[in-house]
Order: sequence, then structure tokens, then C-alpha cells
Amino acid sequence: MNQSLQVQSPSKSKKKVLFNDSKFRLLSLNNKNKVEVVFGNVEIDMRKVELSEIPQVLNIEVVFGSATVILPADLPVKIKSSAVLASIRQPDLPEVHFGEQTSQDSDFFGQGPILEIRAKAVFGNIEIFRDGENGAEVIQ
Repeated sequence: MNQSLQVQSPSKSKKKVLFNDSKFRLLSLNNKNKVEVVFGNVEIDMRKVELSEIPQVLNIEVVFGSATVILPADLPVKIKSSAVLASIRQPDLPEVHFGEQTSQDSDFFGQGPILEIRAKAVFGNIEIFRDGENGAEVIQ
């Protein structure tokens, strides 16, 4: 499988990973960001992301694949998860295997920009970590 590292800018708002492995850093968002994974794996490093509008949205859709998202430790985030025979792991919450769940960092709201992640998985896996948590690895 092919691996790539890319720095994603707001001009490229859609990323498709089909039958492939991919790693990239998101430095900024444009509120129309979408990552689709089908029979592949993707790692999204968002530790250096800068949010300019409230709220910013990242859509992640996984079918028969996996996605890992690494967030900054102090970024306010709201996560809407939807899983069908899948696994979605979120910070400080039980895994979602079937159904829907919404979580948000109430400690951070009102302190600046907010990121909303809409995670959908069907027969796949999505893991969302904060920097420094188990599973957050440095992309070289």
C-alpha cells in the first residue's frame, strides 16, 4: 500500500482514500472539509490546526477502513458519531458500535473557535485522540 504525507490547506477541502493508506496534516479548515475512506486507512494530524470561524466542521466517513484523528490538547471540540457495525472511539467517552452519540467539551465553550467533527463509520473504525493520549503518534 502507498503512504503519503501532505499538508492540507483550505483550498483542498475533500480528501478521498480508496484502497490506500494516507497520512496528512490539516493546518486550517474552510468549513467544507470532508475525508472519505473506503477500504483504506488515513491518519489526520490536526495538532497545528488554526480555526478562524465558529464553528468549523470536519466530516469523516469510513466504510471498510479506518481513520485516526489527532487533535490538539486544548482545542474545543464537538463530536457527532454515527456507527453501523463499526467502532468510533472518542476522548473521554465509551466507544460507539451501533447508533449515534454526540459529545462536546463544555469546559472550553465560549473561549474561542470550536471544531465540530461528524464521524460516520460502516464496518470500519474511527479513533479520535487528543495530543498526548494513547494512540497519538508523531507523523514524521
